[in-house]
Amino acid sequence: MERISFIGMGDLGTPMAVRLLEAGYQVTVYNRTAIRADEITNRGGIWAETLADCLREADYIFIKVSYQQDVEDLYFGEEGISAIAPENSVVVDMTTKSPELASRIAD
Repeated sequence: MERISFIGMGDLGTPMAVRLLEAGYQVTVYNRTAIRADEITNRGGIWAETLADCLREADYIFIKVSYQQDVEDLYFGEEGISAIAPENSVVVDMTTKSPELASRIAD
């Protein structure tokens, strides 16, 4: 079974993650505020205490984060996605960011 990691349990991320769970996928979630993931974990999703735990062995990584600095930190922090995501994982970025940041992420 494909393993999905989902980062960002806000007003849009939560319903997206719920749909993935309903479709039968294993979904591991990470959010800065743990309580925001309660709807997912109550439906069988897996809570990750850290970003690294969330990304471990992920086949697909979905990101729905709103603020540019948070997006930058997620990708380029010391233990960010670019440093620790599994080599063959697919990143689906649905964040709100500048075109310049999108280009940096693509590189």
